[in-house]
Amino acid sequence: MADYIVYGDLNCPFSYALHELLSSHNLLNKVEWRLVEHTADVSSYASATESMSEIASDIFDIRNRIPDISITLPPTVATVISPASV
Repeated sequence: MADYIVYGDLNCPFSYALHELLSSHNLLNKVEWRLVEHTADVSSYASATESMSEIASDIFDIRNRIPDISITLPPTVATVISPASV
């Protein structure tokens, strides 16, 4: 049994960042993940310019909060938004 229960959304960059942070500290074995869908109408960030801008903003926010985390824009978004804008 895991020490912690973590609720995460597969479409959420903050959930992904948490996964990467736990992984970098070798803590994934202490976590039981439970999936939630907090934005049911989001199927892909690459579907609209507004969504691409939102994920770029989220990634920027995550990098500011956790400077040593290694996350980037998904390839489909990175080709549309220049790295200088993130």
